[in-house]
Amino acid sequence: MGGALRRLRCTEEAEDARRRADALTGRFACPAETETHEVLVTHAYQVAWLVRDALDAPPVRWLGLNCGNAALTVIEHRDGTEPTVLLYNDMGHLPAELRWTGFGAGTRP
Repeated sequence: MGGALRRLRCTEEAEDARRRADALTGRFACPAETETHEVLVTHAYQVAWLVRDALDAPPVRWLGLNCGNAALTVIEHRDGTEPTVLLYNDMGHLPAELRWTGFGAGTRP
């Protein structure tokens, strides 16, 4: 693959990623019209992006937010206030042997 074609492909992939990220935050990172409690079952990347958005961190910061498999994260969105991260990466509901799965061996506390 030539350099120009590689750059075009990377640009297209970046644009697609941006559209997906905007769709994710547009759907889940805003107050609902009525009080709503929603459960989003997804992958760690989307959780990290939503937490990054809630904290108003720069886009590159989502890369440093790691989530365990089946961990719980709760973000509250209300009119007139900034989003609040109520719970992040909670694995207390899992048996000890399943906590911290998805991380390298050195990451466990």
